[in-house]
Amino acid sequence: MSALREALRDLPDAVFADMLESDDAYLLVIDLPIPPDATAQDADAEMDRGVLELRLPKESSTSGTTITVTERA
Repeated sequence: MSALREALRDLPDAVFADMLESDDAYLLVIDLPIPPDATAQDADAEMDRGVLELRLPKESSTSGTTITVTERA
């Protein structure tokens, strides 16, 4: 798996990745910077032939609370 280790070294500094290997499996740990408007609600992931795809929906812009500020006279 030296090709995978080399690929992990080529990731940008903002991405942390580590790979652990046992006799029967690999554990790949990756920390990605996620945009602040991404939400885990209804998130989805698929893996096909070694390609992991993540779908992280954006939070609705209407989910926040609006506070009206008025000027005192």
